[in-house]
Amino acid sequence: MHGVSATGPDDLLDRPHVQQVAGDHRGGFYRPRPGNHEGGEAGGVTLEAYRWNNLPAGNAVRTLSMVILLPFMLINLAIWMRPAGAGSDPVIKALCRLLALTLTTMYVLSIVGIALDVIAWKCMSSPECLAGRSWLSWLGGRPAGLRLAVLALVPAAAISLMWGLSARPALPSHVFRAAGQPLAANRLTAVGRWDNEPLVGRLRSIHVAAAFATLDLSLLGARAAQNLSVGTVALAATAGLLLIMCAVLLCTPPLTTPTECWLDRLVSVLRTIASA
Repeated sequence: MHGVSATGPDDLLDRPHVQQVAGDHRGGFYRPRPGNHEGGEAGGVTLEAYRWNNLPAGNAVRTLSMVILLPFMLINLAIWMRPAGAGSDPVIKALCRLLALTLTTMYVLSIVGIALDVIAWKCMSSPECLAGRSWLSWLGGRPAGLRLAVLALVPAAAISLMWGLSARPALPSHVFRAAGQPLAANRLTAVGRWDNEPLVGRLRSIHVAAAFATLDLSLLGARAAQNLSVGTVALAATAGLLLIMCAVLLCTPPLTTPTECWLDRLVSVLRTIASA
Protein backbone atom coordinates (compact mmCIF):
# COMPACT_ATOMS: atom_id res chain seq x y z
CA MET A 1 0.00 0.00 0.00
CA HIS A 2 1.51 3.29 -1.06
CA GLY A 3 1.95 6.39 1.03
CA VAL A 4 0.98 10.00 0.38
CA SER A 5 2.67 10.32 -2.99
CA ALA A 6 0.92 8.95 -6.06
CA THR A 7 3.04 5.84 -6.41
CA GLY A 8 2.06 3.55 -9.25
CA PRO A 9 1.19 -0.12 -8.72
CA ASP A 10 4.18 -1.21 -10.79
CA ASP A 11 6.50 0.65 -8.43
CA LEU A 12 4.71 -0.77 -5.40
CA LEU A 13 5.12 -4.34 -6.60
CA ASP A 14 8.50 -3.71 -8.23
CA ARG A 15 7.21 -5.38 -11.38
CA PRO A 16 6.97 -3.76 -14.82
CA HIS A 17 3.74 -5.49 -15.81
CA VAL A 18 0.77 -5.45 -13.45
CA GLN A 19 -3.00 -5.72 -13.74
CA GLN A 20 -5.95 -4.67 -11.62
CA VAL A 21 -7.74 -7.65 -10.10
CA ALA A 22 -10.37 -5.89 -7.96
CA GLY A 23 -11.80 -2.43 -7.32
CA ASP A 24 -12.41 0.41 -9.74
CA HIS A 25 -10.93 3.75 -10.78
CA ARG A 26 -11.29 5.13 -7.24
CA GLY A 27 -9.17 2.43 -5.65
CA GLY A 28 -8.18 -1.10 -6.48
CA PHE A 29 -5.96 -4.13 -5.96
CA TYR A 30 -3.16 -4.96 -8.36
CA ARG A 31 -1.05 -8.05 -9.04
CA PRO A 32 1.73 -8.96 -11.47
CA ARG A 33 0.36 -10.17 -14.77
CA PRO A 34 0.13 -13.96 -15.19
CA GLY A 35 3.06 -15.39 -17.10
CA ASN A 36 5.37 -12.61 -15.96
CA HIS A 37 8.82 -14.16 -15.83
CA GLU A 38 9.56 -12.30 -12.58
CA GLY A 39 6.74 -14.18 -10.86
CA GLY A 40 3.75 -13.08 -8.86
CA GLU A 41 4.70 -14.91 -5.69
CA ALA A 42 7.53 -14.49 -3.23
CA GLY A 43 8.14 -17.27 -0.73
CA GLY A 44 4.67 -18.71 -1.32
CA VAL A 45 2.97 -15.34 -0.65
CA THR A 46 0.94 -13.74 -3.43
CA LEU A 47 2.15 -10.24 -4.27
CA GLU A 48 -0.75 -7.81 -4.17
CA ALA A 49 -0.82 -4.02 -3.83
CA TYR A 50 -3.60 -1.62 -3.04
CA ARG A 51 -3.64 1.81 -4.64
CA TRP A 52 -6.26 4.30 -3.50
CA ASN A 53 -5.93 6.70 -6.45
CA ASN A 54 -8.15 9.74 -5.74
CA LEU A 55 -9.79 8.52 -2.52
CA PRO A 56 -7.83 10.94 -0.25
CA ALA A 57 -8.57 13.92 -2.51
CA GLY A 58 -11.96 15.56 -2.75
CA ASN A 59 -14.10 18.63 -2.43
CA ALA A 60 -14.85 20.83 0.55
CA VAL A 61 -17.66 18.55 1.76
CA ARG A 62 -15.33 15.59 2.00
CA THR A 63 -12.70 17.66 3.78
CA LEU A 64 -15.27 18.99 6.25
CA SER A 65 -16.58 15.50 6.91
CA MET A 66 -13.04 14.28 7.58
CA VAL A 67 -12.47 17.05 10.13
CA ILE A 68 -15.75 16.52 11.98
CA LEU A 69 -15.67 12.73 11.92
CA LEU A 70 -11.94 12.33 12.58
CA PRO A 71 -12.32 11.67 16.36
CA PHE A 72 -14.79 8.89 15.61
CA MET A 73 -12.42 7.43 13.01
CA LEU A 74 -9.66 7.31 15.62
CA ILE A 75 -11.95 5.47 18.05
CA ASN A 76 -12.81 2.96 15.34
CA LEU A 77 -9.10 2.52 14.80
CA ALA A 78 -8.65 1.90 18.53
CA ILE A 79 -11.11 -1.00 18.28
CA TRP A 80 -8.96 -2.63 15.61
CA MET A 81 -5.81 -2.03 17.68
CA ARG A 82 -7.17 -3.73 20.79
CA PRO A 83 -4.93 -6.33 22.46
CA ALA A 84 -5.38 -9.92 21.39
CA GLY A 85 -7.60 -12.05 23.59
CA ALA A 86 -11.14 -13.22 23.03
CA GLY A 87 -12.12 -12.61 26.64
CA SER A 88 -11.56 -8.85 26.56
CA ASP A 89 -12.85 -8.30 23.02
CA PRO A 90 -16.53 -7.45 23.82
CA VAL A 91 -15.54 -5.23 26.75
CA ILE A 92 -13.05 -3.18 24.74
CA LYS A 93 -15.51 -2.75 21.87
CA ALA A 94 -18.23 -1.59 24.26
CA LEU A 95 -15.89 0.86 26.00
CA CYS A 96 -14.73 2.34 22.69
CA ARG A 97 -18.31 2.79 21.49
CA LEU A 98 -19.33 4.41 24.77
CA LEU A 99 -16.34 6.74 24.43
CA ALA A 100 -17.54 7.66 20.95
CA LEU A 101 -20.99 8.38 22.41
CA THR A 102 -19.44 10.81 24.90
CA LEU A 103 -17.80 12.58 21.95
CA THR A 104 -21.22 13.04 20.39
CA THR A 105 -22.67 14.50 23.59
CA MET A 106 -19.63 16.77 24.02
CA TYR A 107 -20.06 17.96 20.42
CA VAL A 108 -23.68 18.89 21.13
CA LEU A 109 -22.98 20.43 24.55
CA SER A 110 -20.20 22.62 23.16
CA ILE A 111 -22.62 24.18 20.66
CA VAL A 112 -25.40 24.33 23.25
CA GLY A 113 -23.06 26.20 25.60
CA ILE A 114 -22.44 28.89 23.01
CA ALA A 115 -25.85 29.19 21.34
CA LEU A 116 -28.15 28.66 24.32
CA ASP A 117 -26.16 29.56 27.41
CA VAL A 118 -23.87 32.38 26.23
CA ILE A 119 -26.08 33.98 23.57
CA ALA A 120 -29.75 33.13 24.27
CA TRP A 121 -29.60 33.04 28.07
CA LYS A 122 -26.90 35.54 29.07
CA CYS A 123 -26.21 37.90 26.18
CA MET A 124 -29.85 38.49 25.23
CA SER A 125 -30.65 39.34 28.84
CA SER A 126 -28.04 42.09 28.94
CA PRO A 127 -28.62 45.43 27.18
CA GLU A 128 -24.85 46.00 27.17
CA CYS A 129 -24.31 42.78 25.23
CA LEU A 130 -27.05 43.60 22.71
CA ALA A 131 -25.75 47.12 22.05
CA GLY A 132 -24.57 47.38 18.47
CA ARG A 133 -25.68 43.85 17.61
CA SER A 134 -28.82 44.30 15.56
CA TRP A 135 -28.80 40.63 14.55
CA LEU A 136 -29.46 39.78 18.23
CA SER A 137 -31.40 42.77 19.53
CA TRP A 138 -34.63 41.74 17.82
CA LEU A 139 -34.82 38.83 20.28
CA GLY A 140 -33.59 40.78 23.28
CA GLY A 141 -36.99 41.69 24.69
CA ARG A 142 -38.58 38.33 24.04
CA PRO A 143 -39.31 35.71 26.71
CA ALA A 144 -36.45 33.40 27.59
CA GLY A 145 -38.34 30.38 26.30
CA LEU A 146 -38.71 31.91 22.85
CA ARG A 147 -35.05 32.92 22.76
CA LEU A 148 -33.97 29.40 23.66
CA ALA A 149 -36.33 27.87 21.09
CA VAL A 150 -34.99 30.05 18.28
CA LEU A 151 -31.32 29.56 19.17
CA ALA A 152 -31.89 25.82 19.58
CA LEU A 153 -32.00 25.72 15.79
CA VAL A 154 -28.22 26.20 15.81
CA PRO A 155 -27.32 22.95 17.63
CA ALA A 156 -30.13 21.18 15.75
CA ALA A 157 -28.52 22.27 12.47
CA ALA A 158 -25.10 21.13 13.74
CA ILE A 159 -26.52 17.69 14.57
CA SER A 160 -28.15 17.51 11.16
CA LEU A 161 -24.83 18.43 9.56
CA MET A 162 -23.05 15.61 11.39
CA TRP A 163 -25.90 13.27 10.47
CA GLY A 164 -25.70 14.18 6.80
CA LEU A 165 -21.93 13.90 6.60
CA SER A 166 -21.90 10.51 8.26
CA ALA A 167 -24.72 9.26 6.03
CA ARG A 168 -22.98 10.07 2.78
CA PRO A 169 -23.19 6.92 0.65
CA ALA A 170 -20.06 4.84 0.79
CA LEU A 171 -18.55 3.08 -2.19
CA PRO A 172 -20.48 -0.06 -3.08
CA SER A 173 -18.73 -2.99 -1.51
CA HIS A 174 -19.09 -5.09 -4.64
CA VAL A 175 -16.29 -3.13 -6.32
CA PHE A 176 -13.86 -4.95 -4.06
CA ARG A 177 -15.04 -8.36 -5.18
CA ALA A 178 -13.06 -9.92 -7.99
CA ALA A 179 -15.48 -11.58 -10.41
CA GLY A 180 -15.27 -15.37 -10.47
CA GLN A 181 -12.83 -15.58 -7.56
CA PRO A 182 -13.52 -17.30 -4.24
CA LEU A 183 -13.29 -14.98 -1.28
CA ALA A 184 -10.82 -16.26 1.26
CA ALA A 185 -11.23 -14.96 4.79
CA ASN A 186 -7.65 -13.67 4.97
CA ARG A 187 -7.84 -11.54 1.84
CA LEU A 188 -8.27 -7.79 1.98
CA THR A 189 -10.58 -8.07 -1.03
CA ALA A 190 -13.06 -10.15 0.97
CA VAL A 191 -16.28 -8.16 0.76
CA GLY A 192 -17.12 -8.83 4.39
CA ARG A 193 -14.16 -6.73 5.48
CA TRP A 194 -15.60 -3.64 3.80
CA ASP A 195 -19.37 -4.06 3.88
CA ASN A 196 -20.20 -2.82 7.40
CA GLU A 197 -23.23 -0.75 6.47
CA PRO A 198 -25.66 -2.59 8.82
CA LEU A 199 -23.45 -1.86 11.83
CA VAL A 200 -22.56 1.67 10.67
CA GLY A 201 -26.22 2.50 10.06
CA ARG A 202 -27.20 1.40 13.55
CA LEU A 203 -24.35 3.28 15.16
CA ARG A 204 -25.30 6.40 13.19
CA SER A 205 -28.92 6.20 14.34
CA ILE A 206 -27.86 5.69 17.96
CA HIS A 207 -25.53 8.70 17.88
CA VAL A 208 -28.16 10.91 16.23
CA ALA A 209 -30.72 9.85 18.85
CA ALA A 210 -28.24 10.56 21.66
CA ALA A 211 -27.37 13.94 20.15
CA PHE A 212 -30.99 15.09 19.98
CA ALA A 213 -31.66 13.66 23.45
CA THR A 214 -28.77 15.73 24.80
CA LEU A 215 -30.22 18.85 23.17
CA ASP A 216 -33.64 18.00 24.60
CA LEU A 217 -32.23 17.65 28.12
CA SER A 218 -30.45 20.99 27.81
CA LEU A 219 -33.64 22.79 26.79
CA LEU A 220 -35.68 21.03 29.47
CA GLY A 221 -33.08 21.92 32.09
CA ALA A 222 -33.39 25.59 31.17
CA ARG A 223 -37.19 25.32 31.31
CA ALA A 224 -37.05 23.62 34.70
CA ALA A 225 -34.93 26.47 36.05
CA GLN A 226 -37.80 28.85 35.29
CA ASN A 227 -40.85 26.72 35.97
CA LEU A 228 -40.64 23.12 37.12
CA SER A 229 -43.77 21.25 36.10
CA VAL A 230 -44.90 17.66 35.82
CA GLY A 231 -44.70 17.79 32.03
CA THR A 232 -41.12 19.06 32.14
CA VAL A 233 -40.09 16.28 34.51
CA ALA A 234 -41.81 13.66 32.34
CA LEU A 235 -40.11 14.92 29.16
CA ALA A 236 -36.74 15.08 30.90
CA ALA A 237 -37.16 11.52 32.16
CA THR A 238 -38.02 10.39 28.62
CA ALA A 239 -34.93 12.08 27.18
CA GLY A 240 -32.76 10.59 29.93
CA LEU A 241 -34.20 7.14 29.24
CA LEU A 242 -33.37 7.57 25.55
CA LEU A 243 -29.76 8.32 26.43
CA ILE A 244 -29.57 5.26 28.67
CA MET A 245 -31.06 3.05 25.96
CA CYS A 246 -28.51 4.37 23.47
CA ALA A 247 -25.69 3.48 25.84
CA VAL A 248 -27.13 0.02 26.49
CA LEU A 249 -27.56 -0.70 22.78
CA LEU A 250 -23.92 0.13 22.13
CA CYS A 251 -22.94 -2.65 24.54
CA THR A 252 -25.35 -5.19 23.00
CA PRO A 253 -23.54 -8.02 21.15
CA PRO A 254 -26.29 -8.43 18.46
CA LEU A 255 -25.50 -4.86 17.35
CA THR A 256 -22.95 -6.25 14.88
CA THR A 257 -25.25 -8.95 13.47
CA PRO A 258 -26.51 -7.91 10.00
CA THR A 259 -29.68 -10.03 10.22
CA GLU A 260 -31.03 -8.46 13.42
CA CYS A 261 -33.81 -6.42 11.78
CA TRP A 262 -35.46 -5.64 15.11
CA LEU A 263 -32.38 -3.60 16.04
CA ASP A 264 -32.76 -1.52 12.88
CA ARG A 265 -36.37 -0.76 13.76
CA LEU A 266 -35.54 -0.02 17.39
CA VAL A 267 -32.72 2.45 16.68
CA SER A 268 -34.87 4.11 14.02
CA VAL A 269 -37.68 4.59 16.56
CA LEU A 270 -35.24 6.02 19.13
CA ARG A 271 -33.88 8.46 16.56
CA THR A 272 -37.38 9.56 15.55
CA ILE A 273 -38.53 10.10 19.16
CA ALA A 274 -35.41 12.06 20.10
CA SER A 275 -35.60 14.33 17.07
CA ALA A 276 -39.35 14.92 17.29
